Amino acid sequence: MSIEIPLKDGKVELREETIVLSESQIKKILDESKLKTRKEWQTAEHGIKIPLTEEQMDQIISVKNEIVGDLNALELIESDFIDIIPHAMKRAIERLEGLPVEEPYNLAMRRETYEKIAQALIDSKEVEDKAEWKGGSYLRYNFKSQIDENDIVITVSFEETILVITVIVTKRKGFFFHEHTDFAKLKKLF
Repeated sequence: MSIEIPLKDGKVELREETIVLSESQIKKILDESKLKTRKEWQTAEHGIKIPLTEEQMDQIISVKNEIVGDLNALELIESDFIDIIPHAMKRAIERLEGLPVEEPYNLAMRRETYEKIAQALIDSKEVEDKAEWKGGSYLRYNFKSQIDENDIVITVSFEETILVITVIVTKRKGFFFHEHTDFAKLKKLF
């Protein structure tokens, strides 16, 4: 499915092939998309949240499972079916490895962490009930999983590969974090 989305500064083609969007879901994107430029959408903290049906959530999990197939984490990485963008690497270094990341940051995420993210995605059997559009050609989906007993959310889009956009730790061994927790401020307290 390809939909032309108007923006404040032009238009973008939404090439959504993972799920079939309903008329009301498309209308929600079209009604809000023209409020910002592409850059404003892409740099916004939040995009347009699209409520998903149970059938759509099942389809998203099915697409992920089809891509993953019988591959293990290492095979998934080596086959280039998963790609972790620099932003996600930075977040993984901070949130999973517990290392501070200064600008300009070093994207030397440990191979073990990369494999844990891939395995968490393979193991995920649940996707959140809202997709997100942030000015690009694809929707983003949040898969729930665990790494080292920590509850996490892995935000992905399905482009040529599974593109990991970010990793959020939602519950850390006995500690609870709201998705908007300012970890920099939290670090200063300790």
